[in-house]
Amino acid sequence: MKLFDRILQAWRAHMARPFVVDGARVLDIGCHQGEFVKSLASRIGSSVGFDPAVKCESTPVHRFIPEMFQQPSQFEDESFDVIVMLATLEHIPNKE
Repeated sequence: MKLFDRILQAWRAHMARPFVVDGARVLDIGCHQGEFVKSLASRIGSSVGFDPAVKCESTPVHRFIPEMFQQPSQFEDESFDVIVMLATLEHIPNKE
């Protein structure tokens, strides 16, 4: 990732972070390498990140799934308190 991309990533995370309350369960669609969820790990609940490029990883706090998020979701309604998509839509070729 280039320097400018890292700066944008940090700025997006900074803007989204206030919307994630302590203990929130977070779904991060297009999580890249899970940087956002990992940066919140000490204060969030059980969380999941999806990205085709992420390394499969699970800890007691988070789980990263190396695939695209699919509809219908594999999760029950109200499984998450916050859903984020930071810099994701521009990478989806068929937005329909």
